[in-house]
Amino acid sequence: MLCSFQGGPPAATQGGLLDSVLGPVSLAPVSTPAEEAGKAGKLDTRDLVPLINPAPPGGNNPPDIVVDLEYSRGVNGTDSVAWMVNGIQFLPPNVPTLLQILAGNATVTEDFARNDNTIVLPRGKIVDIHIHGGNNAVLHPFHLHGHAFSVIRSGLRGGENYVNPPRRDVEAVGGHGAILRFVTDNPGPWIFHCHIDWHLDAGLAVVFAEDPEGIRDRVQPNQNWDELCPIYEALLPELQ
Repeated sequence: MLCSFQGGPPAATQGGLLDSVLGPVSLAPVSTPAEEAGKAGKLDTRDLVPLINPAPPGGNNPPDIVVDLEYSRGVNGTDSVAWMVNGIQFLPPNVPTLLQILAGNATVTEDFARNDNTIVLPRGKIVDIHIHGGNNAVLHPFHLHGHAFSVIRSGLRGGENYVNPPRRDVEAVGGHGAILRFVTDNPGPWIFHCHIDWHLDAGLAVVFAEDPEGIRDRVQPNQNWDELCPIYEALLPELQ
């Protein structure tokens, strides 16, 4: 067994305890940090393979639903930069999506305001997200809440993988787009957004209202929910 020490060995190794425990001790460094860094390659997430159930839902069969999402950059009515999905800038709703579903009985896409940018998805369906847009010399790390998706086509290179695609909840998407597959088996309002914070703040997001009926069956507000309102209203305005 060999050990190396940069700058020479500690005094205790010179014919001392470490020599007797470890055996011969080499005094010269094996390699420098710069040499080690040169040997290391960058992790290519496109080569990641799931260890469990590697095939995507449905294998190479067509999905039940294709959601086509085109992102773009423009300006809004106040001449501020706006990032949009399918021509719509996402703006946080005054009434949260979950409460619209629970209290307002929102059930179909048309029940939501335009800038909520909300798409209703039914339960138990295989969904392919086709996400694409202008290059803008930017890779957008799109993140889906509530699910891990199979990356059928990477946002970084072409070619579709129906055998063992990476399974993630974030995928970097460039101008040539990506195909992301998941199953609607988790009722809830799940946002799909760019993880560059100012892009999200500028509207680069869409919400999937997954199985509204299932949400209402699953989420049963109780007295604890009611107690949140006075707590919230007691906050300073800048914290609300």
